[in-house]
Amino acid sequence: MTNRRINRKALWESSTSLRCLRPENPPAEYELHVSTNGIEVSSNGVIVRVGSDVVLGLFPSSSAVLASRSVTIVGSNFDISGSYSVRFGGTDQRAEVVSSTSISCMSPIRADATTVAAVLIRDGQEIDSVSSFTFAFTPRPEFSRIVPNNGFCKQDTPVQLNAVLSLPLNEVRCKFGDHVSNSVGSQGGAVVCVAPPSDPAVLEVWISVSGSEFFSTGRSFECLKPMRVDAISPAVVQRQATTSVTLSGSDFLCLKQIFCQFGSLPVTTAVCVSSTALQCSSAQLQAGNYSVAVTYNQVDFARGSTPLFVTEGVEVLAVLPNKSSIF
Repeated sequence: MTNRRINRKALWESSTSLRCLRPENPPAEYELHVSTNGIEVSSNGVIVRVGSDVVLGLFPSSSAVLASRSVTIVGSNFDISGSYSVRFGGTDQRAEVVSSTSISCMSPIRADATTVAAVLIRDGQEIDSVSSFTFAFTPRPEFSRIVPNNGFCKQDTPVQLNAVLSLPLNEVRCKFGDHVSNSVGSQGGAVVCVAPPSDPAVLEVWISVSGSEFFSTGRSFECLKPMRVDAISPAVVQRQATTSVTLSGSDFLCLKQIFCQFGSLPVTTAVCVSSTALQCSSAQLQAGNYSVAVTYNQVDFARGSTPLFVTEGVEVLAVLPNKSSIF
């Protein structure tokens, strides 16, 4: 039993009941004394025992290599005044006691993908209850491409990141330049993030997996000034094998591949005449009205306000009479 004296303020509940907080100290037995108005009352030999540290789990239990992340150890009886660390394999990381049930630390940075034992250390001594916990350092994913690799500025653009390794989709964050975006799902096994609005620029794409620090994917996303379609000429055409029109507008980048779309039909490749003129053609137009749009990436579209009207052509079946007398 310890001779250390610790004072705790008691809460009066009734004439037969008091409540107070237990000492947050190393495991030991304490003799309980009660005093009122500075006068000590005999405890009649009541002994209380402060329990040892109990660890229930370590979360999260993995991190990408060459990255550090915050790790929380949950349990009970943690001493706020104690000195703790967490040993990942052979590397000790200083830990901070958040409460009697929570301890936090940063995982170490490792270059190799491996799994190590995670052990809680208190005052230089290992706590046996965590010897069965492990922490995994996982390989960084490699990215073969991102689709699309450009989009209009000032609007959100879904971007698909094709990774060589599968990723935990609910724990992925993307960063386009300085703009952070959470993953919004998957498509064909790839991560989909939204490129947020930005000024025109080429943005390096970074990624964070399972809460790790951001690292570069080696890919970039180009934010482009949106094209604008002001007019279409001619606005009324007769249906024929191939329909060709000229779009007038602004901010057409002839160095980029540009596509046209009539209504909801598949896109066709545009001919960029200048930054203010495009030529668009389609071989599938039937009689009707069609909105006309242009795009770089087949995801972000700029639509004109004037539709294209396609009318039925006039077909000559016969000329009657087919002869005439000459006087």
